[in-house]
Amino acid sequence: MTHHTLPHHHPHRDTLTRDTPQQGIVQEMRLFSRTGARLYLTKAERHAYLRAVQDESPARVLFFQLLHDTGCRPSEAQETTAQRVLWSEGLIVSRTLKKRRHDRRGRQKLPEFRAVPVSWPLLERLDRVFAIRRLQKDPGTLHTPLWTMGRSSGTDKLTRATR
Repeated sequence: MTHHTLPHHHPHRDTLTRDTPQQGIVQEMRLFSRTGARLYLTKAERHAYLRAVQDESPARVLFFQLLHDTGCRPSEAQETTAQRVLWSEGLIVSRTLKKRRHDRRGRQKLPEFRAVPVSWPLLERLDRVFAIRRLQKDPGTLHTPLWTMGRSSGTDKLTRATR
């Protein structure tokens, strides 16, 4: 089975990009695997996905909207905490899980993060549903994941929506 993710799409560009703010470089993403399998959803599949999730609870709809808007993987979105929502910058920070954890010599690498711009309406909905700004003021909840659903929930919904 091919793993599909939702790419972060820049509306003023014809290509899909991955932001790497640490280096200030935007890298092109491959749309197909080395074997020719498509890695990302088409525009029609993304619209079907968003329609399919509208029956979910507000918190789950936000989870699926985050996947759509940022292109992160379900397991990356599940790590979202109030600390990783950067209001003044309009960014959500995700730990990149696909990167290798060890270098070529077998040494453990530090985790890698990426910051993705999101819309103000998404930030406002996150605050309405999760009270993000209140959580950001409380050190006891700052690092608590916003979503507690099982890992397969996002992937299952994505798979059903694109069939």
